[in-house]
Amino acid sequence: MPGYLAAFDLPVIHLRLDPVFRTVIPSKLFEFMAMSKSVLMAVEGEAAGIVEQAGCGICIASGDASEMANAIMAQTDRRHELRRMGAAGRRVVETSYSRPVKARLVLESLEAARGTRPAAAWDKSVKTADATPSRNAA
Repeated sequence: MPGYLAAFDLPVIHLRLDPVFRTVIPSKLFEFMAMSKSVLMAVEGEAAGIVEQAGCGICIASGDASEMANAIMAQTDRRHELRRMGAAGRRVVETSYSRPVKARLVLESLEAARGTRPAAAWDKSVKTADATPSRNAA
């Protein structure tokens, strides 16, 4: 599947206009962002908010075929901009949505709920690659 996704110039993520989809975040969004792909997002709600905040794609109204066609055509000569948006998405995935980042947030939430921090705290210097607890704690 990654080979197919890598071939996309501008992946389209579309969900029909329905209130139930306002809180849905399609998993493909994070796959495309991790692959440095800009996206054309025809989804409203939280997913569109992620794209807008990250600056990693273009958001259009769900269900508007002419707006989608216009958005695709407008990007045909903007490869540099597509690469810039794709790189922005990759940065956001690495800093906000990677497994180590999310694991650290869960651990910190549990520690806060417990009211103490354990002696073997997570190594805060680890950015993205390692999500193992520090073994240097006393």
